[in-house]
Amino acid sequence: MLIEALRMRSLGFSVIPLKPRSKIPLEGWKEFQTRLASEAEIKEWFRKEPRANIGLVTGQISGLVVLDLDGPDALTFAASRSLTSPVTALSGSGGKHLYYKWNEELRNSASKIADGVDIRGDGGFIVVPPSIHPNGYRYRWAGKPDFSALTTIPTSIFPETNSVNTSSHVDAKPDDWISTALEEMKNGHVHNTLISILGKFRAHNFSISDTYKLLEPYALENGKPYGGLRTKIEEIWGRYEPKSPRYDGSGVPSGITLHSPGSDNSQQLYRDIQRRKLSTKLDYSTGYAIFDRLTNGLTRGDLLSVAARTGVGKTNWLIGPIRTLCESGKKVLFFSTEMSFDQIWSRYQATLRSDSRFNTHQFYICDDFAPNVERVENALKQCMPDVFIFDHINTMGDESAKLSEFMKGLKFLARKFNIPGIVAAQLNRSADWVENGERVKPRLSMIKGSGTIEETSSTVLLLSETRLTSEGSEIEGVIDKARWGDKGLVHFILKKNPYRMEEVSA
Repeated sequence: MLIEALRMRSLGFSVIPLKPRSKIPLEGWKEFQTRLASEAEIKEWFRKEPRANIGLVTGQISGLVVLDLDGPDALTFAASRSLTSPVTALSGSGGKHLYYKWNEELRNSASKIADGVDIRGDGGFIVVPPSIHPNGYRYRWAGKPDFSALTTIPTSIFPETNSVNTSSHVDAKPDDWISTALEEMKNGHVHNTLISILGKFRAHNFSISDTYKLLEPYALENGKPYGGLRTKIEEIWGRYEPKSPRYDGSGVPSGITLHSPGSDNSQQLYRDIQRRKLSTKLDYSTGYAIFDRLTNGLTRGDLLSVAARTGVGKTNWLIGPIRTLCESGKKVLFFSTEMSFDQIWSRYQATLRSDSRFNTHQFYICDDFAPNVERVENALKQCMPDVFIFDHINTMGDESAKLSEFMKGLKFLARKFNIPGIVAAQLNRSADWVENGERVKPRLSMIKGSGTIEETSSTVLLLSETRLTSEGSEIEGVIDKARWGDKGLVHFILKKNPYRMEEVSA
């Protein structure tokens, strides 16, 4: 299961763990509708539960919409419309999953198109092979899946009111439809009506236990209680979020996460965060010990911006974290807008120890494109790095709107892929000013496009050359923003022999 989960992740799809032989998420999965789990997270899930099934979050995050065909009526409908897909999975219950390109107008719906035909779009997920159905049969691909050949879902199959979610589906029925549906369930038609009723109850945030108690007397199969009722309720509750907020009397809609000292969950989350802050072991060290101690290193989903004037040593500073990350087994993707990959590799290899195995380092460089957010995302999907670096942001031009859009795009990608990002930037000419015989210390306002960079970065490091010596260039680093740590000064030297940036004590 782990190997297939990692393969799905390498294709740029959002993967979540499901309980063994189940369609129910193993844990909360809402955040993975907007970000991809890291390889480390996936490995940890399957280390804790090797038998876990694999869920694939549909919608924009994965660029997929899936038609879930469950039952003879659904398969007949699909055949009558000649519905096919180059990526088709056979479910453990005998149904089919037809994969299509994401359509932003499509959310989840249950039997809106036809009985047993469900849409898995934004806000949903699908079980993927080789997961095991609750009945013991495996999900499997019908032929070799070709995700590159996907097309959009044919709009001709939709009624006039498409693009609906589970709650809008049931709300479109007559006012007394639930009482009629309950009688149908009581007369043995459980499968045809249960999903619609559950969609309504989930939409209005009923609890699992209340829903079970309400439906149990009606859910009969051959005159006996339907044995899969609780499992089906748990599946729907795990798959969908409440659609219509209910109020608990405090004036706050349920479904909104609020933290308070009286909440055990909030207290536990707070303790976990504090424990990570106090930990001496960093997940993403830059290799600069003093800098790491002040800032807590690199942070998932956040950007570190490093700014300096031309020739001061931005790229040489970046090579330090690249070397540290690669030597620890992590994968780095470097976007270079000014230097070719061979120039960067030459600088990089000059900083390595003689016994370092350069050919084993996962150091990827993209140096052959006109940068835009879409191409950066495509490269991230292809490489799936642990950290990405963009050198440098001001090659996007001097237009503040364009620079702002691109920086926000990089921030979005850091959060989506749940990895740290480092962005190099230029200081403007005011950083060269001399006052009272001394060069002024750089500050945030001296960064070209400073407003956007300050807004989107969790940490900002400003580098300036203080003096030249026979050993090399002495460089002062000003940490002028540190969301997860402290501001302060860090001193470096860009040595001539070997040619590398090193941190020094003040």
